Amino acid sequence: PLKEKPMPGSFIRFKQWANRWVPEKSKVQFFLVFIGISALFWGLTRLSNSYTTTVVLDMNYDNIPEDVILKKAPTSVVATLEASGFQLLLYQTFGQEITVDLESALFDETTAKVDLLLQRNFLETQLFENGRITLLNPSTVGLEIQRLETKRVPVSLVSQIEFKKGFNYTALPSLQPDTVSVIGTPVVLNEIASIRTIPLVKSGLDRNFSETLRLEIPNGVNALSHRVVVVTAKTTKFTEMTYEIPIRITNTAVGQTIRLFPQRIKIRGRVPLALVDSVRASDFSAYTDISQVEGDSETLPVFIEKQSPLLRSMRWSPKQVNFLIRQ
Repeated sequence: PLKEKPMPGSFIRFKQWANRWVPEKSKVQFFLVFIGISALFWGLTRLSNSYTTTVVLDMNYDNIPEDVILKKAPTSVVATLEASGFQLLLYQTFGQEITVDLESALFDETTAKVDLLLQRNFLETQLFENGRITLLNPSTVGLEIQRLETKRVPVSLVSQIEFKKGFNYTALPSLQPDTVSVIGTPVVLNEIASIRTIPLVKSGLDRNFSETLRLEIPNGVNALSHRVVVVTAKTTKFTEMTYEIPIRITNTAVGQTIRLFPQRIKIRGRVPLALVDSVRASDFSAYTDISQVEGDSETLPVFIEKQSPLLRSMRWSPKQVNFLIRQ
């Protein structure tokens, strides 16, 4: 006759405990829960073990040179990974994205190559802890690229300035840098004559200033050598001044005498208050050209030949003078 195999002591003690404390009607449910918990711990133990399998890793790219556009690039690579079962389950279920560094890639005019095995340590840092890459397929990635061109263009200051009454710039605002390099395709660069700043807006301006302004990047431009510029300007108080000077006549014929009516003009403009004594009537000169007479015209235009750089908003009158020719 068959002999019943003795039960382990721990199981016997558990059974005795269950018979004593667990009601008869709940014993089936209790043992089912016990079996479920045991299975859970068994599964977790198995998933904590290390395994090797292949997974598909999505790829993106970093450190792309400013003068390069990626026209065609692989978006995934097949990797043989050594990791815990739990980690591999996550890779298979949710996928994994890695970033490939193109700083070490080899570029020519139309293509580039990057060796992924040389970046294995860097790629492994992007995996779950203790994950190892044992194989990559392909191990070398080929890229199709387009080289971009560079163009140097001036910076254009966009401003909306309202000065306090009597104030103005002593000189036009300066920009540093005043030119920038623009990187883009030839078609885009042909349309760009300058790079504009964001608007500089001031109200009641009566003092010097220096500010950093961001540059606006036109559509299609891949990169700028500078993203910001520093605009600096000095302001001062101006006063209105008037200067009266004679009109010189040019291109007169031999023996010809010409009399102008009037013979002098008045030049008006604004001068920095602190420099009023530095501007004199001798800093200006005006002339009219007798050869400019057309038909039976009795007037000649008056032109400014020399002016002081300190005078702003210059205007003069009259702009036309009458003349009389005596032979």
